[in-house]
Amino acid sequence: MQTIQNMPQLTDLHIYSVPVTAQGVNTLSNLNNLKNLGLISTNVSDANLARLKQALPNTKFTVTN
Repeated sequence: MQTIQNMPQLTDLHIYSVPVTAQGVNTLSNLNNLKNLGLISTNVSDANLARLKQALPNTKFTVTN
């Protein structure tokens, strides 16, 4: 996730089969330009997903666990 911090202009990101933890949510929350975020088989918790949605209100989410 640290590499993603170096891409502030990123607009589409799809993460597959990588657990998204609270630390990952902190990193993703700073990507204000995201238009689409896919979290596929990431086991993101409901609480962390809610935090992401609050931090990125203009982002469309696709989530499957």
